[in-house]
Amino acid sequence: MGHLESGTLCGLLERAVAHGHATGALVPLTTALKVIHEGPWRFPVRVLGNVNLKLNDPTTSAPAGENNPFLPHDPNLFVAGLSETHICLLNKYPIIPGHHLIVTRAFEAQETQLTLADFEATWRCLAQVDGVAFYNSGQMAGASQPHKHMQLIPHPTDEEALPNEALLRGELLFRGARHVYARTQADFDAGFVRDLHERYQGLLAQLGLSPAPGQSKPKPYNLLLTREFMMVVPRIRECLGEMSLNAMAFMGSLFVRSEEQLEALQRFGLLNTLRYAAGGPEDKEA
Repeated sequence: MGHLESGTLCGLLERAVAHGHATGALVPLTTALKVIHEGPWRFPVRVLGNVNLKLNDPTTSAPAGENNPFLPHDPNLFVAGLSETHICLLNKYPIIPGHHLIVTRAFEAQETQLTLADFEATWRCLAQVDGVAFYNSGQMAGASQPHKHMQLIPHPTDEEALPNEALLRGELLFRGARHVYARTQADFDAGFVRDLHERYQGLLAQLGLSPAPGQSKPKPYNLLLTREFMMVVPRIRECLGEMSLNAMAFMGSLFVRSEEQLEALQRFGLLNTLRYAAGGPEDKEA
């Protein structure tokens, strides 16, 4: 149960992906990438192909205490032990190759406030795999599993498919709060991670999301972490129609289940969709 060694995660992920394919445990979802331009912003939207494989799997949307795929986890999706408290697993149904999960070894509820141990385990991965780590705090924030887990999606090699960080420059266009680091963080630095966890608690308080006295669950929100910044986005709605939105939507990267959903998204407007889910930047209450 030691810590993940520096410089090993990419190799471990590569071997785990190969093993997951060989055993049939890994079931990548096919997608068609559509790049939607709205004003000065570019939104990569993926239209899912074989999504029914996931929708028909009872473990992918399990009620609390039922069909928990993380306890016990599928050994054919195991990547590595990260710490005494966390392990790394492959996402069974990835949209982007290398999508992996940072999961607590013992059950903790997905809606509970993130701990320093959660941040440390996540940053051990993010320091070795450049991408976006994110957390969906509760069903309204797009979570489908009750067992606490962070997720990390490596940056795709296709420039058009990258998350739209241009959307996040300057003032946020939806309700949220962001902390930009003094410099790019590509290493695991325990002091930095400790300070970042404190900043996270401060962002929750700033947005009025902190747990009530005696409670462990903040109001619904999404958290995004990159090597450059951290962002917290409150949630007031889970879906636009039947389309569920998770944290990656606020990086400008969305997915839909059909061309019909894509057309509905374009009619409503992508930026309007983000504001519909999170609130506008001027809103004070979620």
